[in-house]
Amino acid sequence: MKRYILILLIFLSGMVIYAQKQGNFWYFGEYAGLNFGMGVPQALTNGALSTGEGCSSISTSAGALEFYTDGRYVYNREHDQMPHGNGLFGHSSSTESGIIVPKPGNSSHYYIFTVDAYDNNLAHGLCYSLVDMTLDGGLGDVVTSEKNVSLLPLTCEKVTAVGHSNGYHFWVITHQWGTNAFYAFEVTSTGVNTTPVISNTGPVLSGDMQASKGYIKVSPDGSKIGMANNTAFNVVICSFNNASGSINEIVTDYNYVNPGGGDPGGPYGVEFSPNSHLLYVGEWKANRRIHQYDVTTSDPQLILNSKQIVASVGQNADPIGAMQIAPDNRMYIARQNSAYLSRINSPNTPGTACGFVDNAVNLAGRSCTYGLPPFIQSFFYLTIDYYWDVPTCDEEPVKFYTSASDTPDSVRWNFGDPGSGSMNTSTLLNPTHLYPGTGNYWVTLVVYLYGVAKNTFHIIIVNPAVN
Repeated sequence: MKRYILILLIFLSGMVIYAQKQGNFWYFGEYAGLNFGMGVPQALTNGALSTGEGCSSISTSAGALEFYTDGRYVYNREHDQMPHGNGLFGHSSSTESGIIVPKPGNSSHYYIFTVDAYDNNLAHGLCYSLVDMTLDGGLGDVVTSEKNVSLLPLTCEKVTAVGHSNGYHFWVITHQWGTNAFYAFEVTSTGVNTTPVISNTGPVLSGDMQASKGYIKVSPDGSKIGMANNTAFNVVICSFNNASGSINEIVTDYNYVNPGGGDPGGPYGVEFSPNSHLLYVGEWKANRRIHQYDVTTSDPQLILNSKQIVASVGQNADPIGAMQIAPDNRMYIARQNSAYLSRINSPNTPGTACGFVDNAVNLAGRSCTYGLPPFIQSFFYLTIDYYWDVPTCDEEPVKFYTSASDTPDSVRWNFGDPGSGSMNTSTLLNPTHLYPGTGNYWVTLVVYLYGVAKNTFHIIIVNPAVN
């Protein structure tokens, strides 16, 4: 028994390396942005990004913004274009135009992996460019000698990334157009290994090139892959070996209906729950629904039987786009041309109890398009945080919510109000606390996941009552 516990702790220590704050800043859509550094997402209006779909952002492990991109242009933390941050081979109409991957062992080097768009006949395929944050006075720049390095021509509008089982390297995964081949490229401390692991599995993607649209995601624990193939009207679910990089089809769901018409859409957004047990798929344009699968099994029929609709927004609502889990372990959903993001409040919960909220986050005058920034999925593995309902005045108690990537073993709160005596602490998942007056309070939460203690804190602001 002690040996099994030791093995588990070694495994957890290797994976926790990714559970940082690199996903704190998001820039997307028409100059929209979010900051998750305060626990509750704060709308940002300082972004320079305008993109129809693909985008990517990266922050330091401490949560400070580094840079962001739409796969063509690269903007530094001061929202200026990097001196050589133009002409990258992504595309503003590519589903996952770019994703940013840190170089292991080098905190100042990042790779931007880009994929081209159907609109450009997927011509540039998968490429990468190196960003060196020591350049341009510490604001960073694209290294011209390592810019638009071609890895694979003619790929789909799909790229995702996840941590290697060794807790140090990363895998970058895409799908080739015209074949059934997945390609997994390993990123190590010496750079990008240009010899991929190739897995021929699942359906061939060919014919109407719009079928190349739609997201690919890896589960946060690195065990599963979900891929939406837009006008092919199917979703592929695979197993992934994050030690070897090999991929095997579990099941393909061909039961998505083409409603006809000039622009019918199909499966597009894909995301896993933080605990990796559930897969969500959004249909954009015509059907505008969100489906959920239970992927805790590898039985194809059980997965298909578990499929259920957890949200349906109606034909006149803003179309559903990307789906992305966040540092608060909730799932955010892009809505084309909307001034809001939608959200699933409890994405680990099966069925409609997952809690879809339509206009959940106000973008402060900015608007969404179809995309949200994808991240290395391991950033959201074994993570904890909390959020709270902002009280309108000091006479109302604050409601707190534990937010963890899986069900906690236990929790311990400290509300930063020692004058309240025994009421200053709680072991409830979602407690309330009434503060004695206005001011700033330092609130700490300790969460035990699989026996490992993880803690987080935020400053809660209690405002005076408004007469």
